[in-house]
Amino acid sequence: MFSRLHKNAYKYGSDITSHDVLKCAAIFFMTLDHIGFFFFPQDLWWRVLGRICVPIWFFLLGYSRPSSPRKELLWLSLSMIVVDIILVSPIFPINILATIYVARYVVNYMAIKDKDIFMLLIFTVSALMLVPMSERFVEYGTLVFFFSLAGYYQRFFPEKFLAQASMFIGWAAFSAYQAYLFKMDNTQTIAMAMFLAITCLLLMRFTTKKLPMSGDNFTGVTLRYLGRNTHYYYAFHYIALQTIDAVIHPSALPWQIKWFYPLV
Repeated sequence: MFSRLHKNAYKYGSDITSHDVLKCAAIFFMTLDHIGFFFFPQDLWWRVLGRICVPIWFFLLGYSRPSSPRKELLWLSLSMIVVDIILVSPIFPINILATIYVARYVVNYMAIKDKDIFMLLIFTVSALMLVPMSERFVEYGTLVFFFSLAGYYQRFFPEKFLAQASMFIGWAAFSAYQAYLFKMDNTQTIAMAMFLAITCLLLMRFTTKKLPMSGDNFTGVTLRYLGRNTHYYYAFHYIALQTIDAVIHPSALPWQIKWFYPLV
């Protein structure tokens, strides 16, 4: 395990890149989101800020070169499912690692298709129609695939219209659906939509480049290890928070398997 973490940290050299920093920013907002989920469920502002991480994760997935999903996504996702069963947490929707795994196949599929507005329209209609069902089985469902497409088109397609259209659809649909799911009030909905809009606009200007900072001091090492091992961080910190929550709030019910989160 530690050998794998170390190997990932030096996979792209010891220089710190904008990619590392952006992933660490996503980790920060993701951690806020999960703290709110487990310990402050009634305070939706934690979740409002936490939404910022979602477009970042899936944009970067599409921005990377098309490739087969990493196998470690599967075993980390399965490990989290096992913990869900042990701690009597609902299994479905399956954690975001499964969504990332599926999204990689979606991006690879779209990469070999005609990259035109007609193809994007077909994908848009299909993805939006599948949202209610897909969101029940994998976290965030098909909505987040638009962010992945935006990342792919942004990096590999010379005309930026498809990237901009994909990002706009993703922002609008994701903002509306999250506000509905969490039953946010008007202030929270507007704030979330604004935070997501700023994030999406910044992502559309993103490029991977080396930063003028050392990768060998404490800050540099931290950025490398966290930014290049995000899947491990996600699984480990979530399991830790989930376990703490189970200890603080033990269930009075007998052990049982919970399959789905209740519908909103």
